Amino acid sequence: MLVGLCTIVAIGLWYKDWKPEPFHVSHNLFATAVAAEVEPLTWVKSTLDKSARLGNTCGVVETFPDTEVPGAIVEIVDSSCESGLPHTTGKDRIRIPKATWENNSSDWRAAVLRHERIHLLQRRQESQWREFYKKEWQYTTHAEPPPEISGEHIRANPDTFPERWACWRNRYWFVPVYQSTEAPTLRNTTTRIWDSQQKVWLDQTPYEWRVQFCTEGGQCPYQSEHPAEMSAEYATDMSRWTTPAAMSLRRFLEQNNL
Repeated sequence: MLVGLCTIVAIGLWYKDWKPEPFHVSHNLFATAVAAEVEPLTWVKSTLDKSARLGNTCGVVETFPDTEVPGAIVEIVDSSCESGLPHTTGKDRIRIPKATWENNSSDWRAAVLRHERIHLLQRRQESQWREFYKKEWQYTTHAEPPPEISGEHIRANPDTFPERWACWRNRYWFVPVYQSTEAPTLRNTTTRIWDSQQKVWLDQTPYEWRVQFCTEGGQCPYQSEHPAEMSAEYATDMSRWTTPAAMSLRRFLEQNNL
């Protein structure tokens, strides 16, 4: 979850009823964790995106096995990793920067772990999730953006790699972009919508999208950039979301015993 600062605060407020999950920290690095330190950031493409990550290091400080996803591990990494934002890599690693992990409550940790586990399951069952996005949510995901959109201002997300571009109803592309090109930071981004038929950036999300994904009170998923992020946000607390999209996700999770 490439979680923005507002999301981190919101999780603590929204999920007060979460109970802390037991965990046991081990200072022995797993082989996969060691290998992760030499992997290039293949999902970071643009110069601007790379500059936002200057000074970030992701050395593994501690690890412990995840209690819910078989074979998965949680890595507590350097505090600067992804600017302190929790995320996943591959099909078996959840990464949470050290300062972020230590400075938040056990309720927050439980919520974040639930969110990140969904991302691991998405990678482990790519075809099922891709079919769900297409059939139930009218989303397709793509490895490349429309040719008319410049990728220089795009913020890459490790949780949506490799198909990090999302198009709704074969028309609307939801694109995470940096708000500043002079001093880009991972926390200072927004999601813009490209209308591929009209060839314009929209000022607001389409009404039909809000009906499907937002509550009647107007609350929409915070990370609307990609169905992988929206489904993880919904799944973190299914009892709270009653949108049509969340209800179809609930059925999907139940049918697949997730």
